[in-house]
Formats: sequence, structure tokens, C-alpha cells
Amino acid sequence: MDENNRKRQHVAPSGEEPKRFTERRRGKKDRFSILVNTVAGAGLAFTVATLILLDRASPAAENFFTRFFNAPVVSYWNGEYIKTAIIVMFVSFLLCAAGFILSLHRTRRKTDRYNRPTIVLGLVSLAGLIVMLIVFRDFL
Repeated sequence: MDENNRKRQHVAPSGEEPKRFTERRRGKKDRFSILVNTVAGAGLAFTVATLILLDRASPAAENFFTRFFNAPVVSYWNGEYIKTAIIVMFVSFLLCAAGFILSLHRTRRKTDRYNRPTIVLGLVSLAGLIVMLIVFRDFL
């Protein structure tokens, strides 16, 4: 009876407390998850670079100082920055697509999930690329 009680209470025969799996069973992250996160970070960096390039390409706004000193204001978009921004946005989309493909190979276990930021960033990159190609088609 005493032995059956021990089995029911999950107590080791030596009277020690059973080991609890509170610590991570797999010591560190696997290479696929690190690679997917790195690719997602690079895609985010390229998207931010695109926004910076578009800000540089935009025409300058007239302000108090340009009116006061009668300085000329550039009223056109810089085509070289726009071409570079389109290329950078395309690279961002390719990185996000590669991250999604790597994420697909990582979902073999029940606990694995898709990397949602990579999917969202890929959709934003694709939408931005389409909008840029429509709006700036004269610069291509």
C-alpha cells in the first residue's frame, strides 16, 4: 500500500522531490529560429532605409527662411533616390519571402509557429513596392 501511495504521489523511492521541467529543455534556440529572426531584422532595416530614401527624394517644402532670403526651393522628386528606394524595397520583400520560406521548414513540431512579423513585413513591403511602382512610374 505504501508503494502504491508513492506511485500516485509521484515521489521518488529515495524520498526526493521529483524533477520539474521549469527550465528550458532545449538549451538554446535552434539555428533556424536565429536565422529567421535575423532575416526579419534585415528586412525591417531595409524597409526603414526605404523610408529614409523616400524622405530624401521628396521635394523640399517652402518655409520662413526660404521666403525671407528668396532662396530657390527644389520642387521635384529626386529620381536617383526613388530608383534606389524601389530596389531597396524589392530586396526587403525578397528577404521577407526568404524568411517566410525558412519559417515554413521550421514548423515540423507542434510547438513551432510561423514568424508573424516576417509575414506582416513582407505584406507591407509588397504593398509599398506596388504603390511605389504605380506612383513613381515616370522615374523608371
